Amino acid sequence: MDSEVETFLIQVGKEIGRTPEQMKPFIKKIVEDNWYETMDSLRELTDAQWQSLGLPGRLTDVIRIKLKNLGGASGGTAAAPPQPVQPPPPQPVPAVPAAGAPVAAAPPRVAAQAAP
Repeated sequence: MDSEVETFLIQVGKEIGRTPEQMKPFIKKIVEDNWYETMDSLRELTDAQWQSLGLPGRLTDVIRIKLKNLGGASGGTAAAPPQPVQPPPPQPVPAVPAAGAPVAAAPPRVAAQAAP
């Protein structure tokens, strides 16, 4: 039976264009050789531990981003529920004079005089 980490790594591989067969060496390295069998165990890895695994950089980057996006629910692989989108604050509506109300006239323009 596949561990949650194996299933997760296969999914990550698909997202970066790798087949399950191409992911086997990395699954072996992470799950079988180093016993990281839960999502929590992957989340707890330090930068130095990730580096010591010797995985391709892109694979490490995508794994870490996905782990961060999944959150820290123990043993869970489901994404956190989406947060509601807040509508933008209402914009002030310019005042429009009521029908029949007097409208202030613009101030008269003063013509500029040419210098001598």
